[in-house]
Amino acid sequence: MSKKTETNTLILLLHQILNTMDVNKLIAKLQEIKEPEFKNIIDYILKTTSGKFSVSEKDIRFSTKHGVVSDAKKVSIILLKIHLPLSEIQIGRFFGGKSRQAINKCIKEMNQLSPDSKHKYEKELYDKYSELNTEVQKFKNKLLSQNKIK
Repeated sequence: MSKKTETNTLILLLHQILNTMDVNKLIAKLQEIKEPEFKNIIDYILKTTSGKFSVSEKDIRFSTKHGVVSDAKKVSIILLKIHLPLSEIQIGRFFGGKSRQAINKCIKEMNQLSPDSKHKYEKELYDKYSELNTEVQKFKNKLLSQNKIK
């Protein structure tokens, strides 16, 4: 088989896989291949965020509810963006197909929070985000010290 035929066959196969495979499963597979530790960090972010906000991990990823679930989702999104080299598109797909623009809007909103906010709600959200960011960083450092992330 010639190189061109092999390449065309591979492209056709990948196209078939992409058309039949769930996008989230594909991203998870690619992450497992690229960086197995990503899954550990993603799981840790979801677990700690769901605990801090008293919502389920499933609600964080897939719910369109407002309020506490929305806040937990925003915090999870920015933590993923800070701690993993994922694009806004990848993060959006992970959260049930959110657009790149929605992810960017969320990140912008979170970056505008301040510990000096006049609004109690914003200050509490900032405090939770700040605590979770520290916890995730400690978890990443622990993995680094175990030589699991290069």
